[in-house]
Amino acid sequence: MLIVDDEEHIVELLHFNLVNAGYEVLSANNGIDAVKIAKAEKPSLLLLDLML
Repeated sequence: MLIVDDEEHIVELLHFNLVNAGYEVLSANNGIDAVKIAKAEKPSLLLLDLML
């Protein structure tokens, strides 16, 4: 799973809760990093801030 949001506190909150629920979580704070991570890791789910 890849979380993408430009607000760091939102990413941290989602990351913490999803990891505690047993998910493997990656995160990015901007679109450029998100694309690089998505190409390299091919996550099964992408949580994306559409207003990014």
